[in-house]
Amino acid sequence: MDDWQRRVDAVWDEAATRGEDATLAAILALAAERPDDALGMYETAGAYDYAGREAEAEPLYRRALDAGLAEPERTRATIQLASTLRNLDRPEEAVELLRDLLDARPGDPLAADAHAFAALALYDLGL
Repeated sequence: MDDWQRRVDAVWDEAATRGEDATLAAILALAAERPDDALGMYETAGAYDYAGREAEAEPLYRRALDAGLAEPERTRATIQLASTLRNLDRPEEAVELLRDLLDARPGDPLAADAHAFAALALYDLGL
């Protein structure tokens, strides 16, 4: 783990006491050090999500995935994007995204999490 990731992890470790706005500001400052980095985009998306700003998080999750985000963060980002889509009243997209993930990686250690979020999105659809 590099120094940058340690600093990001420290921000998340203190998120509950920092509050949403301070956490977002701290992550934005760290991500500015790596503006074209998939991991930086992913952390920024997560911070916007944490702050309840899902509409701003969505394109950043997509950019991180498109930029080649590596595992295990790639699977986490996909699940978090699906959750964000559900919160943006787009459960159909969330289900499709999670089905694609589970089809591609059925034995992934995060498969249970993907199933849980898929169940929530299916519930939203009345299924």
